[in-house]
Amino acid sequence: MSRAHFGPTATAWNRRQLLKSLGLGASGAALAGLPALRAQAQQIELNYTFWPFGDEIIADNARIFTEQYGFPVTLQPTSGDYGAVMETKLVSGQRFDLFRAQRGQASRWFAAEWIRPIDDMPQLDQITKEEFPGIGFDALSWPDRKRIGLTYYNGGPYCLFRNEKVLSAGGYDATANPSDYPQTWEDIYKQAKDLKQKGIVEHPILPTWFKSWTGTPWALYAHCASEGDLLVDDDMKATFGLDTPILRVLSDWKRWWDEELVPRAILTWQATDADQTRFTLAREVAQLDFAEFASSVNFLDSSQLIGNPDLEPEKSWRARAEWEHKFGARAAVTLAVFHDQVEDVQDFIPRTICVNPIGASLSVCSDVDERTFDAPGNIGDGTRTGIEVRAAVPLSPLIPNAELRLSG
Repeated sequence: MSRAHFGPTATAWNRRQLLKSLGLGASGAALAGLPALRAQAQQIELNYTFWPFGDEIIADNARIFTEQYGFPVTLQPTSGDYGAVMETKLVSGQRFDLFRAQRGQASRWFAAEWIRPIDDMPQLDQITKEEFPGIGFDALSWPDRKRIGLTYYNGGPYCLFRNEKVLSAGGYDATANPSDYPQTWEDIYKQAKDLKQKGIVEHPILPTWFKSWTGTPWALYAHCASEGDLLVDDDMKATFGLDTPILRVLSDWKRWWDEELVPRAILTWQATDADQTRFTLAREVAQLDFAEFASSVNFLDSSQLIGNPDLEPEKSWRARAEWEHKFGARAAVTLAVFHDQVEDVQDFIPRTICVNPIGASLSVCSDVDERTFDAPGNIGDGTRTGIEVRAAVPLSPLIPNAELRLSG
């Protein structure tokens, strides 16, 4: 999300007044007073601070803005831990005209009075009407719900992406009529089941269930929100329970899993009451974390990690066999053997970037400004093979309700 902030100085007021006179969008270029504003614009240079992702798009948009309105724009890509770097600069009183922030950062910085509301921004009502329904909620402060910025992207579980090639093969062609698309999760389930039954694709639903704060937690919240369950109230107190839509969401997830609409398969064989053998074969495509595209810094060891926009998701076939033997009601030992065939193995690779790009396209860099950092990257294909042993032994009656667990 992009966030606008104007300082309290007289110069800042002039900047704000000029920008407000301009308005936004292509219609602003037709204002009668634009030549006079252009003349004043040459005296003011705006700055835009952002995490280094999509630099080429940003540079091109800045060029278009300058051509339309006459305001020069200084681009300030900020490496390192973006949130920490920005907060340090904001605390010190550094002025920013426009900068990016994640949802939580924006609300926190607004509370610290580092961001002013944009409810008086020209044509905001028109912009809101043209936005995708609900996408502007992320740009509201909490709890007073003032508009503090414009959402410039929305990714991950908050959008439902369609594979038009697969859907067209199943008879679900794209149209210009929104009512032709699934309106409920039940519609999506029926469509996915039909695609599987027709043999178009084995696993029609690819949920973002992966180990990251942007993975399963976001997927659960997004799915619940689409069913009308926001999970917490305005005081951040839990509102979900067995009588709220979260139960239906989790039931949907279980149905997808049980009917293998998601890419996972498990075979279980119960040899005896004490022995069980499990076989698992799964096709997994890793979800890329946003932090792997942007940059971060570890202040403990002063190491810096630069994001890599060329990073490909790791893909793997995973096979696993487990044998479990139970001793009584609670004691058990499990032996597991696994083998993974991995494509585009993800690791750290050296990446050289320009820490102080210059020029309108951010493409000019002096030799002294080139730096090489560790960055997430792909190192080719590979395999993972191993053996795991786990054991659980109850410690009662020596220690009531205690259990010793071992793994290796």
